[in-house]
Amino acid sequence: MKKFSSFARIAPILVAAVLFTAQNAMAANLTFSFGATDGALGHTATSTNGGYTLNAAAFTTGSSNLFLYNKVTAGDPTETGLGICGASSPTCSQANHEINNTSFVQLNFTSVVGLTGFVISISSDQAVGAQANEHWAIYKTNTAGALGTLLYSDTTAGVGSQTLTASDLANYKYFNITAWGTATNPDVLISGMTATTATPTPEPASLALFGSGLLGLAGLKRRKAAR
Repeated sequence: MKKFSSFARIAPILVAAVLFTAQNAMAANLTFSFGATDGALGHTATSTNGGYTLNAAAFTTGSSNLFLYNKVTAGDPTETGLGICGASSPTCSQANHEINNTSFVQLNFTSVVGLTGFVISISSDQAVGAQANEHWAIYKTNTAGALGTLLYSDTTAGVGSQTLTASDLANYKYFNITAWGTATNPDVLISGMTATTATPTPEPASLALFGSGLLGLAGLKRRKAAR
């Protein structure tokens, strides 16, 4: 009974330690960006973090190629993010280098697997005047270059965010951000992108921790048997 009592006291501690290790290994937030300087990008751009690669591309709503633009400080300093340069580069034709209601930025998740969520933050300069009442929308599709069907849309103009769920990410490869609203020439920017990952628990670490505990128990039993 004494040997069983010793195991009963120590076993919960071992289990809790393994679970704690697994919990800390499973969750991670990864931020994606496309550089720290202003300037036109290509038709496509790539951002990599934590072994995950996110691709972006720009199109008209008619599926013609456009060039992306990374807006860090140019123009309105309170509104920055990933936008659109226009049909040519590096001389840009798109107003304010932003995503308007006849264009969209497509985020390509074909190389991003295992996410439990992805937060897209979107900004718009809609406080006063002609830019009031500009909104954003996110479309879903499995076809590159196609706008697809509406998935999410904001109800309040201005800065906002939307989380793509694990189900969204499992069923669709591409998510498109565009502008809409009653504003004169509504336009928006993708101001932030953060992924939540769920990676398998590292087996070597967990097994080593549990194995160390079992060895300790075996040593305790041997010492008691030698008395």
